[in-house]
Amino acid sequence: MKSQAIYVLGAPGSGKSTLVRSLMSSLGMGEEATQHDRPVPYLDHHNGWVEVGRRRETFSGTDALAMSIMPKATEWVRSDAAPERLIGEGARLGSAKFLRVVRDEYDSLVVLHLTGDPVLMYSRMLDRAAALGTKPQNEAWWRGRLTAARNAAAALGAVSLDVREPPDAVLAAALQAF
Repeated sequence: MKSQAIYVLGAPGSGKSTLVRSLMSSLGMGEEATQHDRPVPYLDHHNGWVEVGRRRETFSGTDALAMSIMPKATEWVRSDAAPERLIGEGARLGSAKFLRVVRDEYDSLVVLHLTGDPVLMYSRMLDRAAALGTKPQNEAWWRGRLTAARNAAAALGAVSLDVREPPDAVLAAALQAF
């Protein structure tokens, strides 16, 4: 059986990518990693940890994957080719269905759910879109992502982390969860 998996859930703008980068640094994963595209896009950090998803200049993670990735990712996690330690974030694979498979295949799955002030998270999402020069998603779509993250977190008994806390406090609470 594989040893450890960590997955971060939250609405767009909650700080998932930021928290994963901080966790990776704390777990000894540097910026240098090898991108693999088969069977599922992932980054091999060469220290036993694999980050599922694609690296982009900003806001990497599973949301950079195809909408149809779930069956391939599920098969990969169940296979002998799956990594010993896995970390990920984002809505694309942040469902109870996928994470239950991860829980069944790994000795330990820690699900972290970024919660707090929805106005703050939505504002961050708008700020990110402006900084990237992209059109922001509408509020109804955003609320759907907020609800989906809450539902998956509730189904999996996720550890809630309040995004209103300073980033160092959120990281410390995340590290205490495992």
